[in-house]
Amino acid sequence: MVKTLFALAGLLATTGAYAQAPPIAYAEGGSRGDAIYLVNPDGTGRTKVYQGKTASRTGAPINRMAMRSNDGGGEIAFIESERVLMVQPHLASGQPDGRAYSVNVPTGSSCILGDLDYLMNGTLVVADSCGQAWAVAPEARTATRHFEAHINSLTALENSILFVENGSNRLKSWGSGGTTDITTVSQPANYIDATATKLFLSDTLSFHTVQLSSPYTDTPGCTRGGMTEVSPAGSQIVYIYRGFLMVHSATCSGSPVRVGRDARSFAWRTY
Repeated sequence: MVKTLFALAGLLATTGAYAQAPPIAYAEGGSRGDAIYLVNPDGTGRTKVYQGKTASRTGAPINRMAMRSNDGGGEIAFIESERVLMVQPHLASGQPDGRAYSVNVPTGSSCILGDLDYLMNGTLVVADSCGQAWAVAPEARTATRHFEAHINSLTALENSILFVENGSNRLKSWGSGGTTDITTVSQPANYIDATATKLFLSDTLSFHTVQLSSPYTDTPGCTRGGMTEVSPAGSQIVYIYRGFLMVHSATCSGSPVRVGRDARSFAWRTY
């Protein structure tokens, strides 16, 4: 989910090697169950890549999502019904590349799955509700223990993880040197995303930003809407407002673009 200028440069450098599918994936609720679509920030290129199960009257809701590119297209990871981790590969055209497959995360029956994101190296990191973060290597079908932390929300920063600790509201990072304590955020954040210099924190109704350097200035967001993510260049944000998936400039100049409806969750491709 984190979007850095470095990541953007990497994407531009590989454009000649392979085409890019639309960079936003979102889950749309429906009577047949949630479905996942790819779409461009201007609303074009909408392509269905996954149809969820109708497991009950309300279907099997897709709670969290992340996505990444590879030389054949890319893949979308998502949490279904809070307990099942799924991965749907797709082609560079945006069409599904085979069927979605499940990944075994051996959390135990009392734990549910939470936030997730891809590191730059292709590893997927997913948190559970029992104080554990799990790692899924590219194409692996089983997760392994990564590090211990009570995570409310997380985002990748290249090959490190930024996360808000559940209960304390402490912003921390985890990388090769272990866990680093950064600062306290002003309110609980169920969703976070970041550029190299700025953290975006949100609930389902609003967002605010925190500079990732001292004095860690906290600034209210410029628009209503929640679950906010930022584009790789940091110039646009995507969020949900009254069920609609909206894309707007990061400074909220101009008018937002409505790119989807009945949106439950979404991800903007980073790498």
